Amino acid sequence: MKTLKITAVLSMIFLFSGFVSAYSANRTDGKNTKPASVVRYEVNIHISADIDLCSSYLVVLVDGHGNPVAGPQGYNPGLSTYSFTESTSTAGVRGARLMRNAEILHYVCVNELNTAPVFHQGPFMTGQQYSFDLYPATKNVSVPKTKDAPKE
Repeated sequence: MKTLKITAVLSMIFLFSGFVSAYSANRTDGKNTKPASVVRYEVNIHISADIDLCSSYLVVLVDGHGNPVAGPQGYNPGLSTYSFTESTSTAGVRGARLMRNAEILHYVCVNELNTAPVFHQGPFMTGQQYSFDLYPATKNVSVPKTKDAPKE
């Protein structure tokens, strides 16, 4: 009876270790964690010089009607590439833009980033990656004078 219990325990251990090794064999090593069943979009932001920003900006991916395709990502001046995914293939228009974060309004800035949005038309297929290149430039914003300001 003792031999039967030991054999049963060893069988369970081998069976469990077989399941664990089979599960581990199907996992990736972390290098490619995105499944091929999504559409990938890459937004590249090209800024020609170091620009002092006094506002917060968002990188946004939208459809042809201006509706977000994926959640916006906060712009970080040290990061030039932003990745977005969409779960299914689709036809239509996709666009990328850099916009001022309306939820974080610090104060009126003299220089703000001005970026023309970039749109692509097409069928966007799962397993494929599509790129958008944005070229922000600074624009000088005139600050309205107050009533008490001295006249020039």
